[in-house]
Amino acid sequence: MLFSTEPKTSLDELFDREVEVERFRSGLNERLVLVLGIRRVGKSSLVLSVLNSLGIDYVFIDVRKLYDDVSRKVPAERIYEELKSSLRRLSLWWRIRDIISEVDVSLGPARLKLSASRIRDGIARILETINNAGRRVVLVLDEAQYLRYSTIGLRPLLAYAYDHLRNITLVLTGSEVGLLNDFLGLNDPSSEFYGRYYYVVELRPFDRGRSMEFLRRGFRELGITVDDRVIERAVDELGGIVGWLVYFGRLY
Repeated sequence: MLFSTEPKTSLDELFDREVEVERFRSGLNERLVLVLGIRRVGKSSLVLSVLNSLGIDYVFIDVRKLYDDVSRKVPAERIYEELKSSLRRLSLWWRIRDIISEVDVSLGPARLKLSASRIRDGIARILETINNAGRRVVLVLDEAQYLRYSTIGLRPLLAYAYDHLRNITLVLTGSEVGLLNDFLGLNDPSSEFYGRYYYVVELRPFDRGRSMEFLRRGFRELGITVDDRVIERAVDELGGIVGWLVYFGRLY
Protein backbone atom coordinates (compact mmCIF):
# COMPACT_ATOMS: atom_id res chain seq x y z
CA MET A 1 0.00 0.00 0.00
CA LEU A 2 1.46 3.34 -1.05
CA PHE A 3 0.40 5.14 2.12
CA SER A 4 1.98 2.64 4.52
CA THR A 5 4.41 4.40 6.83
CA GLU A 6 6.99 1.59 7.00
CA PRO A 7 9.72 1.20 4.38
CA LYS A 8 8.49 -0.77 1.39
CA THR A 9 9.82 -4.32 1.17
CA SER A 10 8.45 -5.42 -2.22
CA LEU A 11 8.79 -4.03 -5.73
CA ASP A 12 5.01 -4.21 -6.03
CA GLU A 13 4.81 -1.53 -3.35
CA LEU A 14 7.24 0.89 -5.01
CA PHE A 15 5.96 3.76 -7.13
CA ASP A 16 7.80 4.94 -10.24
CA ARG A 17 11.36 3.98 -9.33
CA GLU A 18 12.10 1.73 -12.31
CA VAL A 19 15.30 3.53 -13.29
CA GLU A 20 16.67 3.49 -9.74
CA VAL A 21 15.70 -0.18 -9.31
CA GLU A 22 17.64 -1.21 -12.40
CA ARG A 23 20.61 0.92 -11.42
CA PHE A 24 20.73 -0.57 -7.94
CA ARG A 25 20.47 -4.09 -9.33
CA SER A 26 23.44 -3.41 -11.59
CA GLY A 27 25.38 -1.88 -8.71
CA LEU A 28 25.18 -5.06 -6.67
CA ASN A 29 27.91 -6.47 -8.89
CA GLU A 30 30.30 -3.90 -7.42
CA ARG A 31 32.14 -3.89 -4.10
CA LEU A 32 30.71 -0.66 -2.66
CA VAL A 33 27.34 0.90 -3.46
CA LEU A 34 26.23 4.28 -2.10
CA VAL A 35 22.48 4.98 -2.15
CA LEU A 36 22.07 8.72 -1.67
CA GLY A 37 19.14 11.09 -1.24
CA ILE A 38 17.53 13.46 1.23
CA ARG A 39 15.57 12.12 4.17
CA ARG A 40 12.16 10.56 3.47
CA VAL A 41 12.86 10.12 -0.25
CA GLY A 42 12.70 6.29 -0.15
CA LYS A 43 16.26 4.97 0.05
CA SER A 44 15.49 2.15 2.51
CA SER A 45 12.43 1.14 0.51
CA LEU A 46 14.45 0.87 -2.68
CA VAL A 47 17.18 -1.22 -1.07
CA LEU A 48 14.87 -3.61 0.77
CA SER A 49 12.50 -4.08 -2.17
CA VAL A 50 15.26 -4.91 -4.65
CA LEU A 51 17.13 -7.26 -2.31
CA ASN A 52 13.92 -9.12 -1.44
CA SER A 53 13.02 -9.44 -5.12
CA LEU A 54 16.39 -10.99 -5.93
CA GLY A 55 16.31 -13.43 -3.03
CA ILE A 56 19.80 -12.36 -1.96
CA ASP A 57 21.03 -12.95 1.57
CA TYR A 58 21.46 -9.58 3.23
CA VAL A 59 22.04 -7.97 6.59
CA PHE A 60 20.27 -4.65 7.17
CA ILE A 61 21.41 -2.39 10.01
CA ASP A 62 19.83 1.01 10.64
CA VAL A 63 22.71 2.91 12.21
CA ARG A 64 20.37 5.57 13.63
CA LYS A 65 19.11 2.91 16.02
CA LEU A 66 22.61 2.54 17.47
CA TYR A 67 23.30 6.23 18.02
CA ASP A 68 23.39 7.27 21.68
CA ASP A 69 21.91 10.75 22.11
CA VAL A 70 23.60 11.24 25.48
CA SER A 71 27.19 10.43 24.52
CA ARG A 72 26.61 11.35 20.87
CA LYS A 73 28.44 8.18 19.92
CA VAL A 74 27.69 4.85 18.27
CA PRO A 75 29.07 2.45 20.90
CA ALA A 76 31.11 -0.52 19.73
CA GLU A 77 29.05 -3.00 21.72
CA ARG A 78 25.82 -1.82 20.08
CA ILE A 79 27.29 -2.38 16.64
CA TYR A 80 28.38 -5.89 17.60
CA GLU A 81 25.04 -6.87 19.14
CA GLU A 82 23.03 -5.47 16.23
CA LEU A 83 25.18 -7.28 13.68
CA LYS A 84 24.86 -10.54 15.59
CA SER A 85 21.08 -10.15 15.86
CA SER A 86 20.69 -9.29 12.17
CA LEU A 87 22.64 -12.35 11.05
CA ARG A 88 19.89 -14.65 12.28
CA ARG A 89 17.81 -13.91 9.18
CA LEU A 90 20.48 -15.30 6.83
CA SER A 91 19.88 -18.64 5.15
CA LEU A 92 23.45 -19.59 6.06
CA TRP A 93 22.92 -18.79 9.74
CA TRP A 94 23.52 -22.41 10.67
CA ARG A 95 27.03 -22.13 9.17
CA ILE A 96 28.01 -19.06 11.18
CA ARG A 97 26.23 -19.49 14.52
CA ASP A 98 29.00 -21.64 15.97
CA ILE A 99 31.66 -19.06 15.18
CA ILE A 100 29.49 -16.37 16.74
CA SER A 101 29.27 -18.47 19.89
CA GLU A 102 33.05 -18.82 19.85
CA VAL A 103 33.45 -15.05 19.44
CA ASP A 104 31.03 -14.46 22.33
CA VAL A 105 33.06 -16.78 24.52
CA SER A 106 36.33 -15.13 23.52
CA LEU A 107 34.93 -11.70 24.29
CA GLY A 108 33.59 -12.96 27.60
CA PRO A 109 30.47 -12.07 29.60
CA ALA A 110 31.84 -8.60 30.30
CA ARG A 111 32.35 -7.73 26.63
CA LEU A 112 30.43 -4.46 27.05
CA LYS A 113 33.47 -3.19 28.96
CA LEU A 114 36.03 -4.49 26.50
CA SER A 115 38.12 -2.30 24.27
CA ALA A 116 36.76 -1.34 20.89
CA SER A 117 39.69 -3.13 19.25
CA ARG A 118 38.68 -6.51 20.72
CA ILE A 119 35.09 -6.05 19.62
CA ARG A 120 36.31 -5.01 16.18
CA ASP A 121 38.40 -8.18 16.01
CA GLY A 122 35.28 -10.18 16.88
CA ILE A 123 33.29 -8.50 14.09
CA ALA A 124 36.15 -9.16 11.67
CA ARG A 125 36.02 -12.88 12.50
CA ILE A 126 32.29 -12.96 11.90
CA LEU A 127 32.62 -11.20 8.53
CA GLU A 128 35.38 -13.58 7.49
CA THR A 129 33.18 -16.54 8.39
CA ILE A 130 30.32 -15.13 6.31
CA ASN A 131 32.69 -14.63 3.39
CA ASN A 132 34.13 -18.13 3.69
CA ALA A 133 30.66 -19.69 3.64
CA GLY A 134 30.86 -19.29 -0.13
CA ARG A 135 27.61 -17.44 -0.70
CA ARG A 136 27.27 -13.76 -1.50
CA VAL A 137 25.85 -11.57 1.27
CA VAL A 138 24.96 -7.88 1.06
CA LEU A 139 25.77 -5.84 4.16
CA VAL A 140 23.49 -2.77 4.27
CA LEU A 141 24.32 0.08 6.63
CA ASP A 142 21.36 2.45 6.53
CA GLU A 143 22.05 6.15 7.27
CA ALA A 144 25.71 5.22 7.42
CA GLN A 145 26.89 8.78 8.03
CA TYR A 146 26.24 8.11 11.72
CA LEU A 147 29.19 5.71 11.68
CA ARG A 148 31.48 8.73 11.88
CA TYR A 149 30.48 8.76 15.57
CA SER A 150 31.44 5.12 16.09
CA THR A 151 33.75 4.25 18.96
CA ILE A 152 35.02 1.23 17.09
CA GLY A 153 36.82 2.70 14.07
CA LEU A 154 34.75 0.88 11.46
CA ARG A 155 36.24 2.43 8.34
CA PRO A 156 39.39 0.26 8.32
CA LEU A 157 37.25 -2.83 8.91
CA LEU A 158 34.91 -1.97 6.02
CA ALA A 159 37.89 -1.23 3.79
CA TYR A 160 39.31 -4.65 4.70
CA ALA A 161 35.99 -6.24 3.70
CA TYR A 162 36.07 -4.27 0.44
CA ASP A 163 39.58 -5.47 -0.42
CA HIS A 164 39.55 -9.07 0.77
CA LEU A 165 36.05 -10.41 1.48
CA ARG A 166 34.82 -10.94 -2.05
CA ASN A 167 31.52 -12.54 -1.08
CA ILE A 168 30.39 -9.46 0.86
CA THR A 169 28.95 -6.45 -0.98
CA LEU A 170 28.79 -3.21 0.99
CA VAL A 171 25.72 -0.99 0.57
CA LEU A 172 25.71 2.31 2.47
CA THR A 173 22.76 4.67 2.36
CA GLY A 174 23.05 8.30 3.38
CA SER A 175 20.86 11.37 3.61
CA GLU A 176 23.74 13.66 4.60
CA VAL A 177 26.11 13.13 1.72
CA GLY A 178 28.85 15.38 3.05
CA LEU A 179 28.99 13.55 6.38
CA LEU A 180 28.98 10.16 4.64
CA ASN A 181 31.88 11.26 2.45
CA ASP A 182 33.68 12.50 5.57
CA PHE A 183 33.27 9.08 7.17
CA LEU A 184 34.48 7.13 4.13
CA GLY A 185 37.13 9.65 3.16
CA LEU A 186 36.69 8.89 -0.53
CA ASN A 187 38.72 11.97 -1.48
CA ASP A 188 41.08 11.89 1.48
CA PRO A 189 44.54 10.43 0.70
CA SER A 190 44.84 9.29 4.33
CA SER A 191 41.63 7.23 4.16
CA GLU A 192 41.57 3.48 3.60
CA PHE A 193 38.86 4.07 0.95
CA TYR A 194 40.85 6.64 -1.01
CA GLY A 195 41.06 5.66 -4.67
CA ARG A 196 38.53 2.84 -4.31
CA TYR A 197 35.84 2.55 -6.96
CA TYR A 198 32.27 3.02 -5.75
CA TYR A 199 28.89 2.95 -7.44
CA VAL A 200 26.27 5.61 -6.75
CA VAL A 201 22.49 5.37 -6.89
CA GLU A 202 20.82 8.72 -6.28
CA LEU A 203 17.15 9.12 -5.42
CA ARG A 204 15.54 12.45 -6.15
CA PRO A 205 12.08 13.73 -5.15
CA PHE A 206 9.25 13.14 -7.61
CA ASP A 207 8.41 15.91 -10.03
CA ARG A 208 5.02 17.60 -9.72
CA GLY A 209 3.18 15.29 -12.10
CA ARG A 210 4.45 12.09 -10.49
CA SER A 211 3.76 13.47 -7.02
CA MET A 212 0.15 14.09 -7.95
CA GLU A 213 -0.19 10.63 -9.49
CA PHE A 214 1.32 9.10 -6.35
CA LEU A 215 -1.40 10.72 -4.22
CA ARG A 216 -4.17 9.81 -6.66
CA ARG A 217 -3.10 6.17 -6.75
CA GLY A 218 -2.73 6.01 -2.98
CA PHE A 219 -6.23 7.35 -2.46
CA ARG A 220 -7.61 4.95 -5.08
CA GLU A 221 -6.10 2.03 -3.14
CA LEU A 222 -8.17 3.19 -0.17
CA GLY A 223 -11.33 3.70 -2.21
CA ILE A 224 -11.32 7.45 -1.52
CA THR A 225 -12.10 10.18 -4.03
CA VAL A 226 -10.17 13.38 -3.44
CA ASP A 227 -10.63 16.64 -5.38
CA ASP A 228 -7.64 17.40 -7.62
CA ARG A 229 -7.45 20.88 -6.12
CA VAL A 230 -6.64 19.33 -2.76
CA ILE A 231 -3.98 17.12 -4.33
CA GLU A 232 -2.46 20.05 -6.23
CA ARG A 233 -2.26 22.15 -3.09
CA ALA A 234 -0.66 19.29 -1.13
CA VAL A 235 1.99 18.82 -3.80
CA ASP A 236 2.65 22.57 -4.00
CA GLU A 237 3.17 22.66 -0.23
CA LEU A 238 5.10 19.41 0.24
CA GLY A 239 7.00 18.94 -3.01
CA GLY A 240 7.91 15.48 -4.22
CA ILE A 241 9.37 13.91 -1.09
CA VAL A 242 7.55 10.61 -0.85
CA GLY A 243 7.64 10.41 2.96
CA TRP A 244 5.77 13.69 3.30
CA LEU A 245 3.26 12.69 0.61
CA VAL A 246 2.60 9.50 2.56
CA TYR A 247 2.17 11.54 5.74
CA PHE A 248 -0.37 13.78 4.00
CA GLY A 249 -2.24 10.79 2.61
CA ARG A 250 -2.51 9.18 6.05
CA LEU A 251 -3.51 12.43 7.69
CA TYR A 252 -6.18 13.17 5.08
